[in-house]
Amino acid sequence: SSNATVFFQRLSVIITDFVFYYGSRKCAQSIALLVKSTKTKKKKYMDESNISVFVIELLLIANVTLLLIDQIHFQYNGFLFGILLISISHILKGENYLGAFWFTVLLNFKHIYLYLAPAFFVYLLRHFCLQRNVQFALKRFIKLGLIVLSVCSISFGPFIFNGQILQVFKQLFPFKRGLSHAYWAPNFWALYNTADIGAKIT
Repeated sequence: SSNATVFFQRLSVIITDFVFYYGSRKCAQSIALLVKSTKTKKKKYMDESNISVFVIELLLIANVTLLLIDQIHFQYNGFLFGILLISISHILKGENYLGAFWFTVLLNFKHIYLYLAPAFFVYLLRHFCLQRNVQFALKRFIKLGLIVLSVCSISFGPFIFNGQILQVFKQLFPFKRGLSHAYWAPNFWALYNTADIGAKIT
């Protein structure tokens, strides 16, 4: 790549990192403001002075490895992580529809965040769609579903219209390439790779 291309890519990463800084600020404020009362078991809010927003925000922003990786690999992880923090901040404030909206936007930007979807789904189902008398709030569930469908329709609608949706899913989930890469961290997938290689040998 030319120096101009690398400069453009790095500059675009730096610009989109402002979303990460904004998300860190929003999430830090939500964490600092939200306090659960043990007596009433209701959410109440306190002054930011009681909990240091700056410390929480600094812990989120001071992720040197994230900044280094984005400057080399250009995957815009800071931008995506910022959207995740924005979604979490809305949910912490009880703005569940906005939280669901931003998380769906995040999924449509990068499907690797699907592993967080069950946690979001269970939380919204338990704390938002199930009321205190254990009755299912169908209207809330439908509204959440419409938010998810609306965002996904905007993203995938043109591909569905042009009959290319299968090609999109093949690119998103390339099972023919294998489930993991050889350079992944030594966790469960390392055991899977070992078993896979052993199966090929036998």
